[in-house]
This record gives sequence, C-alpha cells and structure tokens, in this order.
Amino acid sequence: GPLKKINSQEFMDSHPEFVYHNMEFGSDRTTLLMARASQFDDMKAPTLDAYSVAGQAATGEYIQIVSDFVQANYPVSTGLSPWVYNTPWPLSTFCMFVDYDGQPVASYYFLKRTYEPVHVIANIPELVWGKGEKMQLTLSVMNSRGAALPGVTASVQVFDTGFHSLLKTEKKMDVKAGLSVSGADMGSFVIPAALEDHFFLVVAELRQADGSLISRSVYWPRCLKAMADDAYRAKYRASPQPSLTFDKGPWLRSEVQAGKTRLELQLVSVRDEGEDQSVIKARVRNAGLQPAFYTEVNIDGTRRTFYATDNGFWLAPGEERVLDIHVWWREPETRSKAVLTLEAWNAAPQQATLGKAR
Repeated sequence: GPLKKINSQEFMDSHPEFVYHNMEFGSDRTTLLMARASQFDDMKAPTLDAYSVAGQAATGEYIQIVSDFVQANYPVSTGLSPWVYNTPWPLSTFCMFVDYDGQPVASYYFLKRTYEPVHVIANIPELVWGKGEKMQLTLSVMNSRGAALPGVTASVQVFDTGFHSLLKTEKKMDVKAGLSVSGADMGSFVIPAALEDHFFLVVAELRQADGSLISRSVYWPRCLKAMADDAYRAKYRASPQPSLTFDKGPWLRSEVQAGKTRLELQLVSVRDEGEDQSVIKARVRNAGLQPAFYTEVNIDGTRRTFYATDNGFWLAPGEERVLDIHVWWREPETRSKAVLTLEAWNAAPQQATLGKAR
C-alpha cells in the first residue's frame, strides 16, 4: 500500500522490513532524500515503486551535476571518486550505483554519461529560479579522447514540460585536442512568467558536421513563485540550503507525462554466453512527435541482473538507438519467461519476447 509518514515511529514499528532496507533510516539523510524525491513525484503517500523511481532519479540528477562541474573545472580539478559503488544488503533507494543484486540503478547511467569520451554540459549555476531571471547559457566540452574536433556544432534548446520549444541557439566551435575543456557562449534565456511553478528543460548537444550526435546532456531546472521575491531569493542563494520539499508540486514526472509520444522496440539478436549469461541487442526508436523522457529498458518475468549501453535517457522524435544489454540469468530455468520492455515517463510500454530474436 501507500507509504505514509515514513519518518514517524508508528511507520517504523509497522514496517520493519522497509526500515531495514533503507540505508541510515531515520537520519537526516532520509529527510533529505524525501525532499529531493518530492520534486519528482508526490511523496505524501507514494507506492514503493514511485518512491524508488523518484529517489533514484533525484540521486542521478545530483550525481550528474557534481560530475559535470568537477570535470569542467579541469585542470584545477583532476579527479572524482564517486560514492558509493554498491551496498552490502538490499535497499529500496540510496546514493549507490549498483544495488545488492549487482543491478545498476539510475545513478549508474547518469554518471556513465558524464564519462563519455567527448562530453558537453550546460553550465547552469542554479537549479531553482524565479520568473524574469536571465539564465546565462554557456557550454563546456570535455575532451578525453585526444584528437581535436574542429567545426562541430554546439546547441542549446529550452523546452517547457509540454515539450514546446522556448529557445534554440547553436554555433560552430572547435574542441581542443588532448585532455581539455573548451567553452562556448550561447547567449541567455529570460524565464517567462508562464513557467512559474513549473519545471523547464534544458538540452545541450554537440554534433558532427554530418549531424550525427556526439554528446547530449539534459537538465530540468525549476521556476518557483517563491523565487520571484528578491529577499527570499537572495537569502536562498547566500549559502547552501536544504533541498526544498514540494508538498504541492510541481512534480517533474507528472508534468512531462502529458506530452505523449510513441516508442518502438525491436529485438535484433540474443547471443548466449554460457548457460547463465546473454548479450541482447535491441533497437529502440521514438516514433512520436515529442521527445521521450527517461527512456528505459528492462527485463521482466524472471530473476536477472543486467547492464545496458544506456538507460533512463532522452530520445528525440525520430531518433533511433541500438542498445547492447548484458544479462546474468539468476534463474536460468525460468529465462524462457523473460520479456524485454521499453517505456518512458511519457510513452506507453512496449515489449518483446526474448525467445523470438531475428
């Protein structure tokens, strides 16, 4: 049933299994995580699934921003030691990258994307804004592959959560060779009054001359009515603050759900590697007119552990990707029941039976 007042003694007494499977339950960390999760979904009485998804997405957002800004500060900052790789017992949600069963969770993929060989980021100084504020749009491109990339196209696009484009700007830039950080000034975006008490979406991309995608990073800042007050905004930004709790919204998941799109899933191949491991190749495509938000592959129907090329990602209209999915079948005798699934926060689930590779 719904999880109500999870920090209360009554809840702890009646749900010992939940308490024991929640790292440092009852500490300030639980309150912090609930506050962050409440920006993604209604946390007043969530299901366990909603609680876990919101908590993992919130953790992923935090990890992405920390990694982005540390790497963009090279050579002043020269390394990052993410915490924590995995946990020694089953947990519903926590700041981990791989869970007790060896299954990568959302933060694993958020972090993985920041370590691609050439990575573009938007240098967004704040996540919480007020209407009328001017957001400077500057990009940094981290190059760890050595070769220079002359004449690539950098772009920034701003959407509301209905995926209506509010601004798009692009320019040619040269990415320096070697371990390097290159920058581009993309202008600014004045936050319109219509975004008050809503999220908005910032998508930074880097593309080759032929239009092929090199890197993409996606952010979802918040525009809150409270931040339109000059005194409140100055106090909020004067020093580090606890995460705000969105008791009455806005909630990112419900906001993006309205802009529906349609996904397609094709099972390309299944290659077995021994009795209990396989590599699945799947083609995913956004066949709709809106971006697919938080596009995610999964395997249902049997116990398994897997990692994929990517997960929880943005898929533009018409965009197609081929994913490799490495699977460890925890119960090989039931793998015939396995079903590959594909869904997004704004798209209906699709599925493919794994026994019908072609």
